[in-house]
Amino acid sequence: MALHYILLGFLLKASMTGYEIKEFFNSSTAFFWNADISQIYRELTRMERCGLLKSIIEPQDGRPARKVYTITQAGRDEFTRWLKSSPKKIVETLKSEFCARMFFSDAMDAAEVIREVERFLAEQQKLYATFQHIEAILRDRMPQGLPMALARTRILRMGMGRAKSDIAWAEQTLAELKEQGEKREGDENGNQSFIGR
Repeated sequence: MALHYILLGFLLKASMTGYEIKEFFNSSTAFFWNADISQIYRELTRMERCGLLKSIIEPQDGRPARKVYTITQAGRDEFTRWLKSSPKKIVETLKSEFCARMFFSDAMDAAEVIREVERFLAEQQKLYATFQHIEAILRDRMPQGLPMALARTRILRMGMGRAKSDIAWAEQTLAELKEQGEKREGDENGNQSFIGR
């Protein structure tokens, strides 16, 4: 899926600057689709050239002018076509450097594996807390029952479910790693005692 479909969807809701779009990414779709600010600006420039959106420069008192992007009818049509199309593959293959490292973790030092999993756990806990914050914002700012609120809540629940599952996996894995480390240490101490006799 191309980044421009996400951008069109955002701009369908409201006109925004590139910075505001990045902030919207961080508070909404980041767990399944994100982009850095340079990617966003490059794509916005390309989309404007293609006629999918337009921009205006808004002056600001005492501050640099800001460039605000608005979706065009061509952009709306493009977004509608995308929503009505069906992707060839619904479930996408996970690509994760962390998972790749864990797959080969038998070649890593045990302490290093524990540090990696602890870092993963901390990041997932932070992500889950972010989801809870977003959930509270949706509850406070969007009247319940609105199609937009329902759509946002559904995908948010998916993200929260994944984060909870990852947290449970990390906690279980850490417990196993530490238990294995204690057992290995006990075996080594036992061997040393036997040799010393």
